[in-house]
Amino acid sequence: MFGRLGVVSYDAEGRLQCHICGRFCVHVGSHLKVHRVTPCEYRASFELNHLQPLASREYCLSRRPIALKNQLEGKFPSGDVGRAYLEVERLKGSNQYVRRLQERLTRSEMMQVNNPSFLGEVRRKISISQRRSWLRRRATGKESQ
Repeated sequence: MFGRLGVVSYDAEGRLQCHICGRFCVHVGSHLKVHRVTPCEYRASFELNHLQPLASREYCLSRRPIALKNQLEGKFPSGDVGRAYLEVERLKGSNQYVRRLQERLTRSEMMQVNNPSFLGEVRRKISISQRRSWLRRRATGKESQ
């Protein structure tokens, strides 16, 4: 084991150290495939908080604007559009992406059935509230917390 239990170690460039092999990576979550371990198993094995990011701070910050843009534009495929997109990706043969997309579609469909916030008006109010909250944090400089 490399590093201490419950603590993520960083190098001078901000990369995270893998507890299993000691290698420093920008995205340990992707590196875990080498060890055939899921991020959940990794966090549990090394007593890391379940919310602990397994990517460098710079990587997370670089991906945040893209994720926010996609979320605001509703680019998370669901329903018939998502299933059609899934079939296109299957034909391309991108197995890893197909698996993630299938999981996302399944979660999305479960949430639509079980979550009242997916009702049109409720969803719009929540979205507006989240955007206001994000803008407020950004204005006060607490965006990265």
